[in-house]
Amino acid sequence: MDDEDIRGTRAGRRPAAPALEALLDSGYVTASQFLRHMDSVLADEARPLYRRYVGEIDPRELVDIARQISHYRAKHIGVALAMAQSRNPPSRQELDELKDLRDRAEELERALEAIKQAVGADLLSLKGLARDR
Repeated sequence: MDDEDIRGTRAGRRPAAPALEALLDSGYVTASQFLRHMDSVLADEARPLYRRYVGEIDPRELVDIARQISHYRAKHIGVALAMAQSRNPPSRQELDELKDLRDRAEELERALEAIKQAVGADLLSLKGLARDR
């Protein structure tokens, strides 16, 4: 995402959606009403950005991510067990490798979870699959 897309949003505020303007102009809006409305505003703003930056996802891509997560998790465990077998304390390089494996798995898990949430919120779609009703 370009910084231009988000820069100056407070100073150069774009007009709010008509539904939000009506809600705010009603004279009395509770914080919980406003926050519930913000969920729909967030989705409305996110949908075109997801289409622009991600597009439609092939379900096989999610399987590929899951495989990569499994690979890094298993390798992380294997390296940790190999370190435990050594009589010498792990070197800085070995610890860095271990940390890198963990970080890769965790970042991919976060990405997969973000994709699943976006699909569940109908912000992204999966190619060839029917939408939930």
